[in-house]
Amino acid sequence: MTFVKSQNIKLTLSILQIGIRAQLKVSEPFVISWTYVSDGLCWYRKGLRDEMYVIDKSVDGGVTWELDLVILDPTEDSIIMTIDAGVAGYRQEVRGCVLYIDHELTPLGFAGAENTDWEWIYYT
Repeated sequence: MTFVKSQNIKLTLSILQIGIRAQLKVSEPFVISWTYVSDGLCWYRKGLRDEMYVIDKSVDGGVTWELDLVILDPTEDSIIMTIDAGVAGYRQEVRGCVLYIDHELTPLGFAGAENTDWEWIYYT
């Protein structure tokens, strides 16, 4: 199952050390919102960080992240960024822990056969 979710991120960590509890608030600079794409355990998040459009990957449900798999200038014209807003005839989903962007080729589209009715145009 694939789903896409956007949300603003603010992380609060609780630290317990020698009986003293403290809270550390972490805000990533320049992150406006993330778009998440997942097949369950494998997660990709896409969004702006440090004035660049980035894609990060997690293979443990979001506990740890491999950062900056993709780094793009946000003014660049790219389906990798455009698809986050939803583009007719395209889809993004995680298959086998790989993020794919697919494009319909015929009216049968995604209900048809790969490389006949639709094809993947990008993966990471």
